[in-house]
Amino acid sequence: MATQNDIKSLEQALTLLEKASKDSKSQVTDLLKKDYAELAKVFSETTPQIKKALNGAANVSAENIKDFANAGTAKAKEFAKGVDTQVHDNPWAYLGVAALGGAIIGYLSAKK
Repeated sequence: MATQNDIKSLEQALTLLEKASKDSKSQVTDLLKKDYAELAKVFSETTPQIKKALNGAANVSAENIKDFANAGTAKAKEFAKGVDTQVHDNPWAYLGVAALGGAIIGYLSAKK
C-alpha cells in the first residue's frame, strides 16, 4: 500500500519531470531556431550562385541548339549541292529515274 511519503515522492517526481520537459522543450526550440537561422543564411548566400549557374547552363544549352541547327543547315546545303552536281553531270540517269517513278505512280493511281 502507498503511504503518504510515497505519494509526496511521486508528486515531487512528476513535478520534476514536468519541469525538465519544459526546460528541454525550450532548449530544443532554441536549437531549432538557431539551426533554422543558419540554414536560412546558407540559402540566402548560395541562391545567387545557384541562379548564376542555372542561367549559365541555359545559355550553354541555347548556344548548343544554335550550333546544332547551324550544322544541320550546313549539311543540308552540302547535300543539295552534291545532288545538284550529280544531276548536272549525269542528267539522263536522273531523268530516267524520275520517269520510272512517275510511271509507277500513274499505274498505281489508275488501278484504284
